[in-house]
Amino acid sequence: MMGASVPNFTAAVAETGQSPSPAVETFEIDAFTYRVSIRLPDGTEGLLVRARFIVTYLYEHHQPTVTEHYMSASVGFYYGETVLGRAVLQNITCNSIAFYPKWHDSTGRLRDLYMTTHMFMLNDSVRNGQLVGEMLLMDPESASRYISDFGGTLVINGLTFVLSDGTEVVVTEGTIEIALEKSYNDYAPAPAVLGGSSNLTYSADRSMMIVVSSGSASTPFIVVLDSFIAVAVAGAAGTLLILMVLHLTGHIRLPFGKFKTHILRQTGPRRKEQSAR
Repeated sequence: MMGASVPNFTAAVAETGQSPSPAVETFEIDAFTYRVSIRLPDGTEGLLVRARFIVTYLYEHHQPTVTEHYMSASVGFYYGETVLGRAVLQNITCNSIAFYPKWHDSTGRLRDLYMTTHMFMLNDSVRNGQLVGEMLLMDPESASRYISDFGGTLVINGLTFVLSDGTEVVVTEGTIEIALEKSYNDYAPAPAVLGGSSNLTYSADRSMMIVVSSGSASTPFIVVLDSFIAVAVAGAAGTLLILMVLHLTGHIRLPFGKFKTHILRQTGPRRKEQSAR
């Protein structure tokens, strides 16, 4: 059963908030969160992947005793946004996106399911805000409660961004491989390592990887437009604030009286009409 998914156990825990039976005890052994930002050549973020991985130890004392390790993955995909919060992309297409787990079990044996068994796989396209969650049985007969390390490889095969104006930007026609690993003794995972396509550059630390596509694609129009609007609105708000401060401190006098008279003239006839009725 190595590598088999266990949807019934996951559903039971999610529905009740407890283990399937009072005799079963579960312990969160290790966990980490990581983000991957994939960007256009100008640095504009196109896709942000947020992932959390957890190793859980399940113990049930009966005959025979059950001692099992599970790995759970929760992954979200989010389109990049402009300064005003609008999505930079209208769609993302891909051949596939899959995660293949890897770990050393409680006896120290390497378990690498790369390109053999995936925890999840997406095909064709990725929606904004799409969430994927799955649980995998790592070890059905754990010799110990703890494992030394765990992680895996996120494999993206073919990736194209469709901008808000319909323009397509090919991030890669090949494969992007992102290797993640966390040791039990470390507080955070090791910096992710990028492999696969050679047309990508990246930087990574213990919490985030930034992947930048090569090329000369211009900044998306919606990003330029929203930046201009944001600067204009901020400038107008700043000017109004300065005028209000100068007015309140007596340095200038704003014509609020004229505004009030104008508003009363506009609303006066309507009030008389309503009172006549």
